[in-house]
Amino acid sequence: MKRKNMGSTFDSWLREEGIEGEVTANAIRRTAARDVIRSSGNVFADMGLPDAAELGTRARLEAAQNQRGQLVPAKIAAASDIDGTKSLTAEKNTDYLHSTLRERIVEHVFVGEALRWLWVNGERDVDVLRPEFDAGGYDLVLRCKEVERYIQFKTAAVGSKTARINASLRLMEKPGGCIIWIFVTNQLEMKMDSFLWLGGTPGEKLPSILDKNSARHTKGNAKGYKSKRPSQKIIPIRDFGKRCTFDQIMENLFGKQK
Repeated sequence: MKRKNMGSTFDSWLREEGIEGEVTANAIRRTAARDVIRSSGNVFADMGLPDAAELGTRARLEAAQNQRGQLVPAKIAAASDIDGTKSLTAEKNTDYLHSTLRERIVEHVFVGEALRWLWVNGERDVDVLRPEFDAGGYDLVLRCKEVERYIQFKTAAVGSKTARINASLRLMEKPGGCIIWIFVTNQLEMKMDSFLWLGGTPGEKLPSILDKNSARHTKGNAKGYKSKRPSQKIIPIRDFGKRCTFDQIMENLFGKQK
């Protein structure tokens, strides 16, 4: 169970304990009176607070808990990711723990490159729209003239053994729904053939994924059983076909430019 003070600063801990006002008032009185004394080693005793010994002990325990909570283990001996890949090594642990951040960075880089590609090809009537929350199965909408693309991004490290991803059935409802799977280096660079594509031609919807197996929740119930998520489907990497270049991805999105 998470302790209520975990991760708190000393000031917020005082507030949560309900003694911030008393500590502050005592400190102000002593400062105003220039009452300088040798510390006893317990700030609460120095302030003349009741139960100073107990408060000092609890403060030290909270500090120790916070310090331990900030430590990241150098190695995860037996951890599997959401796609069922094998145990993570210490080298890959950082990517696993910060996968959401990595996806956001790669997404921003892709959008910048996409806008530059459209600009170079003479397109100025473009929009980038983002949903407030991920309920529609897509990360952003990229529009060029009359063509709208509802894009779900997936990322993985180059050399990753990941063989499948999960996708929402809601993506099939969107015009021009598609999935772009991007493979990046440790420096988050996108190489020439870093992309996989799943989608139709401009104006078409995502090919049906209704026949795919349903994904399961990542956390089990009290008995450890992981129930199915009917709205989430597992798509194997073979359904994406061959690797694509960035130019090919842009042409898949909006067609060949004149």
